[in-house]
Amino acid sequence: MKKRIGPYPSVRVEGGGRGVVSRAGAVLLVESVRKSGLDTAISAAPAPWRRPQAVHDPGKILLDVALAVALGGDCLANVAMLRAEPAVFGPVACDPTVSRLMDKLASGGERALVAIRMARAEVREHVRRLAGEAAPDADGQVIVDLDGVLVLAHSEKQDATATWKKTFGHHPLTGFVDHGRGGSGEPDGEVRDGAWVTELAGDCLTGWPKGLRLIVREERPHPGAQLRFADADGMRLTRFATNTIHTPIAELELRHRQRARAEDRIRAARATGLRNLPLRDAAQNQIWLEIVQIALDLPAWMPMLAMTGNARLWEPRRLRLRLFSAAAQLVSTGRRRIPRLAKHWPWTDVITDAPDRLHALPNPG
Repeated sequence: MKKRIGPYPSVRVEGGGRGVVSRAGAVLLVESVRKSGLDTAISAAPAPWRRPQAVHDPGKILLDVALAVALGGDCLANVAMLRAEPAVFGPVACDPTVSRLMDKLASGGERALVAIRMARAEVREHVRRLAGEAAPDADGQVIVDLDGVLVLAHSEKQDATATWKKTFGHHPLTGFVDHGRGGSGEPDGEVRDGAWVTELAGDCLTGWPKGLRLIVREERPHPGAQLRFADADGMRLTRFATNTIHTPIAELELRHRQRARAEDRIRAARATGLRNLPLRDAAQNQIWLEIVQIALDLPAWMPMLAMTGNARLWEPRRLRLRLFSAAAQLVSTGRRRIPRLAKHWPWTDVITDAPDRLHALPNPG
């Protein structure tokens, strides 16, 4: 009779195994890249900066870094995760090649940034057409949540300055397209008592764009809340601008308060490459921010195109824990390579059903 020591079984660990794929669930992101046409669009964007005899496609390098960030990486060197799994991610450039491309694109300045952004915009429109009624603009309205985020710097970084929280770093302005109740993170809201809402007009809006409405809300702060400099007479003041017409201001104010999910998106962004800016020069970090946006696009587009139910609401951290981190046995049949997931993994069905939905979509172009 063997006696177990402790609450967990004793396990020996050995190396040298073959036929196993780590992060096999990341095929969901790879298939989303293929079906959305992001690989083709991003490949064309940095073409002017490709060296004549380059082995690796600059667009593929950018996508590889973005995939590494989507999987939890926070620096360029984390692309090694993909390099270790060529059966899933194909050939991946070495670290010096990745660094040289970042320097090359950073030297391209605004031209390189515009090229990447135009490629993303083109693919974004295509993804929304594929999503149909699940797209965020299906009802003819797009809501963009804007908010700033502090990115701390723990070493010398160009353009890093002191922040109002007495820290040191950068303060990029972020914008997130709201995916509504069918997307990730939709809080409920209702009209509350103890608040007054009004619309300002006249001289207050001199010089503002035509049709813009300025809404101000005054309310009693909840117990323990700390008043801000702009608050007056013990009341909390919040204001927002909108060009929505023919809608009562109470409904507009309720819609604005439901924008609390912007904080959820910022939390997800911090967990997807925005925790720090890993490079020293500001131009390089601008390219990094473009990569972070691609890394945030993929976990937003993939559930919209391929998942149903509560799984569509999962944030990047949960997607990584339940789906992307799943390992698989690599089975080769003819010319096909099939990652075979463990039957007992609770979310195997989610991982295997999603590619079927992606494969049913028309190919780009």
